[in-house]
Amino acid sequence: MASYALNVIQGWLLTLIGMHVVNVATQNSNMKPKRSKKTIKDSDKSKDHNSKYKFISYFLLILLLVIITLAVILYNYKIINLITANVYSTIAVSLAFPTIVFAYLLTKKEDLSLIIKNLGLSKDKITSKNIIYGIVLFAIIIFLEIIFSFGESIFHISLPTNVKSTFMGMPVFFLIFTFTIAPIDEEILFRGFLVPRIGIWQSAFLFAILHFEYGSISEILFAFIFGVIAGYIFKKTHSLYATIIGHCLINLLGIIMLIIIF
Repeated sequence: MASYALNVIQGWLLTLIGMHVVNVATQNSNMKPKRSKKTIKDSDKSKDHNSKYKFISYFLLILLLVIITLAVILYNYKIINLITANVYSTIAVSLAFPTIVFAYLLTKKEDLSLIIKNLGLSKDKITSKNIIYGIVLFAIIIFLEIIFSFGESIFHISLPTNVKSTFMGMPVFFLIFTFTIAPIDEEILFRGFLVPRIGIWQSAFLFAILHFEYGSISEILFAFIFGVIAGYIFKKTHSLYATIIGHCLINLLGIIMLIIIF
């Protein structure tokens, strides 16, 4: 129930962010800077493309917010069960992360190709070096988790967690989503968008808060550690592919371990 409640809170926070984006769009639409005829002519094509992508991002954002709201209503009226509500609200919230980012940046009148480049998603960032960085990120986190688990055994400490109950009974497509699409969504927001704007440590802190739903101190701690290391890797490589690879591998291993152990 805690994870569903958190999804609802996240959903309405996204609604507030969405309202802010619309407000910025309105303000920008009222601004009419003087430009030469040549500049206007050269930018017409780019503006048309940006307007189309901006409309798509707004449409998707509204659709995702509707899905979250419907999940709340349908669950409250006992039309769907808690697992179904969790699945669809979680997916909607996750997909809203990149949608918010693109809607905001397109509203700021940034070109789509420039947005993709600044987020570290351009094709030239897919290099063997960045792939290795992603694997190293994965290895570091797993190594730290092994040390942490070893410490728990030595000192007979058992930290509370509801990771098992969170994923128990979830459909296969949702489990696949958690190590394929969800990491991409989260990396676009927390590393690609937030790191350059609020800093590595602050974005890592927000990333850790996102994992509060697991009710596990270790999950929150390692989410923060991952956020810090991933943030520094992103700053160094200017590539989101490195952190996406590390994130996907960590989530994949987590799902495999849950299946094997539980």
